[in-house]
Amino acid sequence: MQKPKSINKKILYAVKNRLKLGQKRYGNDMTDLDPRDWLGEATEEALDQIVYLTAQHFRMLESREYYFAKMYQVEKLMKEIANDKKSKYRNKAKVWNSTFTTTK
Repeated sequence: MQKPKSINKKILYAVKNRLKLGQKRYGNDMTDLDPRDWLGEATEEALDQIVYLTAQHFRMLESREYYFAKMYQVEKLMKEIANDKKSKYRNKAKVWNSTFTTTK
């Protein structure tokens, strides 16, 4: 089992870069006198995040379904090759089937 790796430094690096971007964009650091509505902006960002994460979730589900459909086609083809006595790839297909086939 692989030992977990800390990502704290990556997180700090991302936060520092985000603060630098804000400095460039707004011309100064965040201060306690900043007139912006941080709670309102954070809420808008959180809602955007929900939209983006949900869209990515559906994209990944569709990709997963596509992957499994293709794998089913490959398994079917490899079984056909393994059963074809004239195929020069018959033995390789048998090995593949014994190793990777998920359906019986």
